[in-house]
Amino acid sequence: HTAKAYREIEKNEAAANKNKADYVHYLEWFKKVIDNDDFKGFNKEDVAYYLDSILFEYGKKTKKDTEMSKRNGK
Repeated sequence: HTAKAYREIEKNEAAANKNKADYVHYLEWFKKVIDNDDFKGFNKEDVAYYLDSILFEYGKKTKKDTEMSKRNGK
């Protein structure tokens, strides 16, 4: 789900591509976000945990929205 959320945010695509290069790019992006100066006052593990949780939920919603669109013929 987090990979789907990442793809939706970065490339505006609902379905995540599961190839290795995409995953490596996702990990680089994730690290860049948690290393951002905006979060320097926070524990990196906490930032990573909450970012992952948010992306997971967003990815689940994206998947549900995509499935509903397919069922409705959109």
